[in-house]
Amino acid sequence: MNCREAKELIHGFADNELGLVLTLQMEHHIHQCPQCSGIHERLRADRSAVSDNSLYFRPPVGLEDLVASGSTASEQRGRPRMDNLGS
Repeated sequence: MNCREAKELIHGFADNELGLVLTLQMEHHIHQCPQCSGIHERLRADRSAVSDNSLYFRPPVGLEDLVASGSTASEQRGRPRMDNLGS
């Protein structure tokens, strides 16, 4: 495998989406090629940063019920929606 082929497959490799043969070829290439190894390490670091739970946003209590009801927070507080004023 050469760098051009590896660069086409590296995202699939990082996501564990390749079959056995391509995975083994990628592993071999990454161990031999500092440039592709560096790309792979950056992809792994990105995945680790994104999967960190510190980025998780906790929605306010009651948001799920509000969305399911189809109403807005303004309507819940007794305020008319702006798009309904002209009706």
